[in-house]
Amino acid sequence: MAKPRRKPTPKRSTAKPSAPVRPRRLWLNVAALVATVGTLIALAVLSGAPTDPKPSLVTPRPVASTPPPSPIVHRTDALTPKTLAELLALPPDQLERVDIGLMNLLCATGLPGSEGLDLAAALVKLDGWALQVKYETDRHMYRLTDPRYADYYRRSETYFRASWLLQTLQEECGVKYNHDRIFTPDFKDSRDQFIHGLMDPDQGGTCASMPVLYAAVGRRLGYPIKLVQARGHLFCRWDDGKGETLNIEGSGEGFSAYPDDFYRKWPYPLSEADLANREYLVSLTPAEELAVFMAARGHCYTDLRRFPEAVSAYKEMARLATTFKVHGNFLTGAQLATDRGLAEYERVYGKMPERMDPPPPTLENANTAGGDP
Repeated sequence: MAKPRRKPTPKRSTAKPSAPVRPRRLWLNVAALVATVGTLIALAVLSGAPTDPKPSLVTPRPVASTPPPSPIVHRTDALTPKTLAELLALPPDQLERVDIGLMNLLCATGLPGSEGLDLAAALVKLDGWALQVKYETDRHMYRLTDPRYADYYRRSETYFRASWLLQTLQEECGVKYNHDRIFTPDFKDSRDQFIHGLMDPDQGGTCASMPVLYAAVGRRLGYPIKLVQARGHLFCRWDDGKGETLNIEGSGEGFSAYPDDFYRKWPYPLSEADLANREYLVSLTPAEELAVFMAARGHCYTDLRRFPEAVSAYKEMARLATTFKVHGNFLTGAQLATDRGLAEYERVYGKMPERMDPPPPTLENANTAGGDP
């Protein structure tokens, strides 16, 4: 057997390994780039050119160029008289530019019960109440189409909005009737006849002031609410001037919408002669609304036995509303007392003119659907 041959081993090279090539060109390029960037930064600093700030980790909120519009409706051409004298000096056709709340409050100035009246603060409160009414109305708007509530609101947006206007003001804002004045009339305190009394949670108001407050707040939301007189009573009416009307009764607790025929008999019957004049069951103009407020001012002076001042107030009423025939009797009585004295006045009339607020009507439709289902 032949001897196995040894496996050949690979021959080692005797040549020395070549040294690695250094990347000189790469380092030169990096150095050139750094020099270029440094030069550009230096030029930017010297030239005052701004550099990009460090990016924020939080995306900033966009800043609105103008604040969102307020839902409160105020006329752009509104007039804001500072005193009652300034208000009465305005032409009757300009009174529509005066806020009804301001108009009413100015008529209360100088009377007992108005000593601490802050006009600006009262108007701000009206704005705040309007915002609260809007919030509650919008929050419950689903009820207008919800089968559980739609029939209650007569499937009418007007009825729905009027209902929530009164419900919010009564339940959330504390607007209430002063029951002490139902059977014991006393108009010496202006808070019983003007809306600042309703802003005092311990006071309350009467049918002379509650409808005015509803109108003042409603108009701030764009509601076409007018004042309407029955005999010995004041209420509101939604009247858009295009044929849609809704009587709004809220002098008691809750909300009712009675037809005109109800007020032909309540609180006192109205004759055809009464209805022939523009005095009862008609939507009042701004001038006629001011006339009603001046009549209330005259009532306060009459009960205070300050007859000359009562005459002045009633004369303004007569000037602003020439068709108010029944109200003219108050001027006649105050003039008699001024000219001939209280004794002659009482001999002729026997007693002071009847101005007692009637008891609030039975609120058959009182809104009790106030809470969320």
